Amino acid sequence: MRILAILVNYNGKDIIGRAIESVQRQLVQDIAEEVTQKIIVMDNASTDGSVEFLHEKYPDVFIMKSEKNLGFGVPINVATALVKEIRDEYDYILLLNSDAVLDEHWLLYALEPMTDETVFAVNGKTFLMHESHIQNAGSAIFGAGYGRDRGAVVEDQRQKYESDMGQYDSACSVQAFCGVAVLLRLNVFEKLDGFDPSFFLYYEDTDLSVRAQKAGYRIQYEPRAIAYHEHAKTSSENSPFFLYHSKRSRLIFLLKHFSWSVCFRELAMYKLRALYSVFYRPLVRFLAIKVLFSLVPELLSILKYRLSQSSDEKRRWVQIEKEMY
Repeated sequence: MRILAILVNYNGKDIIGRAIESVQRQLVQDIAEEVTQKIIVMDNASTDGSVEFLHEKYPDVFIMKSEKNLGFGVPINVATALVKEIRDEYDYILLLNSDAVLDEHWLLYALEPMTDETVFAVNGKTFLMHESHIQNAGSAIFGAGYGRDRGAVVEDQRQKYESDMGQYDSACSVQAFCGVAVLLRLNVFEKLDGFDPSFFLYYEDTDLSVRAQKAGYRIQYEPRAIAYHEHAKTSSENSPFFLYHSKRSRLIFLLKHFSWSVCFRELAMYKLRALYSVFYRPLVRFLAIKVLFSLVPELLSILKYRLSQSSDEKRRWVQIEKEMY
């Protein structure tokens, strides 16, 4: 059994080392089949000396540096295409954020559900770093066309996280995985053409989850596979960068998968909120307009995707919609 671990890095020199070491420390002696791992770091044009640090400190880790920031999904697509080109075969890919670490038994428990060939992704329980709050226990999809971490709650228009009271201690199927720490079946990832490059950051994992379920696969939550994450360590949740990409990606996800009636309703609501922001948040107004214009080049590929869906995919989407929040 061969595992390809992929970490995407952007100016994470001070934090990526512990992520790499948490992969290297995985205890897999109890697995009957021999497990081998290869770690690839895809660097997004870091300027903090990350690449030099990684070459010196982790000589066994394969490092690829891009000339510009490619986001999250595209570097992973590049890494999987590279190993395929050199005919280096793997069974699974382990995705881990550079600001996250795995418990030493994470892989052991994440591999268990993979004995079921219908499972595409295994998502564990991810805590906020140094806290008992759950950042993600799989992800939920809402009928208004957006996703949210299971474990996240919104209070006073701010996202907060639940304390661990055992409410997410049962394994189950979930609607989407979170790319912070996840194990994916590689042959299915390739069959689905990997992550959609339309998503620079955010929602690429939710989109891939939906496409996998439309193809007949499941997303499994395994609470014993524990990880820890410094949420938004490399991109502040209140920054214009975060707001732009989260809003843009949410609208692409909406237009790609939801009925036209839901799309028109949510776009109308989006425009109303943008108009309202004129009076109290001019930056949000500017970003909202910028997001709408950025969608224009994506419309043709979105339409092609919608028209290309088979009757089975459409039928499975109806079932997914029924289970939404």
